[in-house]
Amino acid sequence: MTDKKDTLEILRENLAPLLEKQAVMLMAQYDKNGDGVVEFEEVLQCVPGFEAMPAVQKDVVKESLRSEFDKWDINKDGKVEKHEFAKFIENTTMELIKGQILEAEKQLKLQIVANFAKFDKNGDGFLDKAEFDEMLQSELENCDSEDTKAAAVDIMNWEEMDANKDSKISFDEYWDRSYAVYQQQIVKQMKNELQE
Repeated sequence: MTDKKDTLEILRENLAPLLEKQAVMLMAQYDKNGDGVVEFEEVLQCVPGFEAMPAVQKDVVKESLRSEFDKWDINKDGKVEKHEFAKFIENTTMELIKGQILEAEKQLKLQIVANFAKFDKNGDGFLDKAEFDEMLQSELENCDSEDTKAAAVDIMNWEEMDANKDSKISFDEYWDRSYAVYQQQIVKQMKNELQE
């Protein structure tokens, strides 16, 4: 298997512009005076009924919000600028999806190993064209929608998968192609979710 970029790194690169856009929209909600930075007092102004709260309740709310605000304030100057807020949103989003990605990749690896072993009929560690075609047919039969069929055809492209053009597919070639397509699909899925 060749060295590949980490899926989280690819996601971070591809999602950064969308996350920054979200950060700008959220920042506008907190930046009550419109000066381009958010101060702690502006965050408190966003809490419905804060001024009418009893002192003890205000203290609890302030303590909770101060903890969150301090996470946003990367340079600890008491103000949150756009780049700090954007970085916080990016880091938080990536942390939230990290577990999902790791589990999905674990399942992908198991599926790839099982598929390859199942269709490597002669056990030589390679798929010849006939074995490969049988694998593709099996994949297409198991697809439950046109989208998954299109994804299977994209992954199972003989010319793309046979990277060294030796007319057989090694496990590494199968893995590399499957993983690359998986990464493309996950980036597309996450972009769609963030744009909704």
